[in-house]
Amino acid sequence: MPPSPTIGRIVHYVPRSPRAAGPICQAAVITAVTPPDRCELCVLAVDGVFFTGLTVHDADTAAPDTWHWPEREA
Repeated sequence: MPPSPTIGRIVHYVPRSPRAAGPICQAAVITAVTPPDRCELCVLAVDGVFFTGLTVHDADTAAPDTWHWPEREA
């Protein structure tokens, strides 16, 4: 069972306009939570820091403008 999102947790954000090679995840910090799985994020992108509005959790498809928990290394 995945953890519940809480303020301050690190997640991965998939930007709205993915690159040609496919979606690129960016590090983000949860700044607000609306249960069960919608969060506002502070995204730490290569080209600067920005804030999202409510963003939905999507662990399966990496759809644009969604967040998911970081993958675990084997």
